[in-house]
Amino acid sequence: MHVLTTVFAMMLATATVAACQSSSSISKGSDPVALAQVSSAPVAAAQVPAKASNTATLVVHGMGCPQCASNVDRQLLKVPGVENVKVDMGTGRVVVDYSTTNPPSREQLTKAIEETGFTLVKIEM
Repeated sequence: MHVLTTVFAMMLATATVAACQSSSSISKGSDPVALAQVSSAPVAAAQVPAKASNTATLVVHGMGCPQCASNVDRQLLKVPGVENVKVDMGTGRVVVDYSTTNPPSREQLTKAIEETGFTLVKIEM
């Protein structure tokens, strides 16, 4: 019975990972991006900054698990000028903090989301 449970758990884990988009790991500076940094809890509207001069809010559909959100996080951190990314799976909001001296373009942010395989609904900059 224990072997059957283990095999079932392995099959479930494989199916879950296969359902998510995969991407190579990346670190920003010397800190690797960890799944623990990706929140699946809903963020209240007051916590999502309005149009700050160095913040963009993206609405992304299709993220179904922490690994999906982590892939979005990692892909956006590859964009020059992006300094920090906060993904909220519950609302689909992705808050991107970027450099005021080297801001990313809308096209760069759009391409990064497209490369994850998810749907970008809008960008507020």
